[in-house]
Formats: sequence, C-alpha cells, structure tokens
Amino acid sequence: RVREGGMANFTILRAGLANFITTVKYRFEYGDTSPGDFTPLSNDSTLLFDFGEWMKNISVAVVDDDMPETDEPFYIVLLNATG
Repeated sequence: RVREGGMANFTILRAGLANFITTVKYRFEYGDTSPGDFTPLSNDSTLLFDFGEWMKNISVAVVDDDMPETDEPFYIVLLNATG
C-alpha cells in the first residue's frame, strides 16, 4: 500500500543462472486505477539483465489528487522474456 503522494518500488528478480544477458518487457495494467493516478518514473518498458545481474527495480509515483478514495490496485505485467 502506498499513500497518495508517495512512491512504490517493485523489485523484479531473475530466476536461474545469471551467466547470460536476458530481457523482459513490462507494462502497467490499471486495474481499478485511472491512467492519471500514478506515474512511472522511467519511460522504459524493457528490463535488461546483464551478466551477473539478479534484480531490477520499477518505481512509480502515486499522484496526490486530494480526493478520498478506496484502495485501487494496479498490476505490472511481465512478458516476452528472452534468454
């Protein structure tokens, strides 16, 4: 859970050996949120794991719109992994 005006950090872990380069694309699914409810802190949509790298981070800022709201889930979908 993140309060409005806060930031959410997500860690993506690589499974298996890390002796090769691999990539995974990601996208946001808004779920119960609206497109203006949060802002990704990167324009990238692909994570690149280099040799020996096991984790990457995705961060989003939650917009404070001064409107009382219930919990609004959103999702990060991983797809098209290579390597």
